Amino acid sequence: MRMPAIKTRLSLSVTALITFFAFTLAALPTVGRAQEGSKPHVVVLSTRTVTATVEAIDYETRMATLKRSDGTTVTFRVSDNFHNLDKVKQGDTVKAVYFESTAITVRKPEGSEGASASTTVEVARRGHKPEGTIAKTTTVVATVTAINYKQRTATLQAPDGNSVNVHAGPEVKRFNEVKKGDQVVVQVTEALAVSVQK
Repeated sequence: MRMPAIKTRLSLSVTALITFFAFTLAALPTVGRAQEGSKPHVVVLSTRTVTATVEAIDYETRMATLKRSDGTTVTFRVSDNFHNLDKVKQGDTVKAVYFESTAITVRKPEGSEGASASTTVEVARRGHKPEGTIAKTTTVVATVTAINYKQRTATLQAPDGNSVNVHAGPEVKRFNEVKKGDQVVVQVTEALAVSVQK
């Protein structure tokens, strides 16, 4: 199954990632904020579930066609990582759950800017219906090089050396606690879990 959200997000440049996430997500529903006395921090979670029916499957080429609930179809090649393709039959239901977590933390300097990513893949044991989970975590650290409390703007230096100007809207609390030299850490975790059911 395609993972357009993961591919789109992870293809963004480091600078674009910072621009998008730096201060804008504070306006969204959150599940966590900084404790008293610590630097500003916010975590945003979202989950989407999609189900589709197996319309056709070619075991030799590993090509499968799925029909979504709206009647549209999508054809794709099933990754070799997913074992037991022969257990999937026409009419089976494929369920995909997409999870995304974004954590934005402002902290005192702990080193230079940087970006890193890690990926984890888990698949079903042989003999079982194909299922699996792929998760990727991307972490970007930028440094606040300038700040204007009156205009509620900040300039961040990204790991690639580019500077990004961001605006903190009125919904962003404790902006006055962000200082020049602080680091903004953006950690995005995306996961896709796929299972097949009769």
